[in-house]
Amino acid sequence: MTILHALIPIFVIILFGYGLKASGFPGDDFWEPAKRITYYILFPSLLFHNLSTAQLGDYPLFQMSMAVGGAILILTALVLFLKEKIGADNPSFTSIIQGSIRMNTYLGISAAASLFGQEGITLAALNLAIIIPLVNVVCVAVLTHYTEDQSPKSPVQSILQTSRSLLTNPLILACSAGILFNALDMSLPVSLHEIFKILGRASLPLGLLAVGSGLNFSSMHSTKRLVLLTSSFKLLCLPAITTMTCLLLGIEGKTLAVAILFSALPASPSSYILAHQMGGNQQLMASILTVEIALSALSLSVILSMLV
Repeated sequence: MTILHALIPIFVIILFGYGLKASGFPGDDFWEPAKRITYYILFPSLLFHNLSTAQLGDYPLFQMSMAVGGAILILTALVLFLKEKIGADNPSFTSIIQGSIRMNTYLGISAAASLFGQEGITLAALNLAIIIPLVNVVCVAVLTHYTEDQSPKSPVQSILQTSRSLLTNPLILACSAGILFNALDMSLPVSLHEIFKILGRASLPLGLLAVGSGLNFSSMHSTKRLVLLTSSFKLLCLPAITTMTCLLLGIEGKTLAVAILFSALPASPSSYILAHQMGGNQQLMASILTVEIALSALSLSVILSMLV
């Protein structure tokens, strides 16, 4: 029941965002700036504030990196191995890869905060510091290799493109800065500390409303098999693999719960943007995002009820 109490408000706010967008309020011009300010300012403020003030020595950072990163690589290898049996064209296959390993950070941070408070946000930030660079490298590499419509890129160009994406990612920058401040035992002036704290609080409701505004229930009929297959990879296979890697490396308690929470999240809306930019199947990606969010309301409740 505790899990439901934590997750129900999150999904209600997502549905509220969908309802606002469908009703035309406050207008289509609102949502893109709202997503940008959440992504570039509010969430980075939340991550930096929590990582810069957390007791990071209390967490098994190396084991977390090996378990969470290893699970993502194992699932990626499995999906690549099954490519011929999946029977999707190359652009569609890149969307399947993205839908199998990307995580919706808005939903993950909100769920971790609801379940475990400030410690949950810290654990979420540590997971993001591991997941975001790895997932971006894998997805850009897969899109570069499999998409047919883009101009050919040399290995050097692909590396530079991926590196630029990582080095300019605001969530990675915020996590890195927070960890650096923490490692150097630096502290912010009280006024700056409060500014980051207030901005961080605003990120969770606005981020969830933005997730809801991106739902699209009209484009999934022709790709039902691929959508359900991808959702199975993301919402069932990745949490199972993450559970095994975490247990093998001795990760337990809240650290285990948040690692599995992040593995069981639906795919990130940034997947659609990357598919659009690099020649993936955008319509399939939109369908995957919508169905995974809908299914995760049930799957997250079941998975987390076994852990918390």
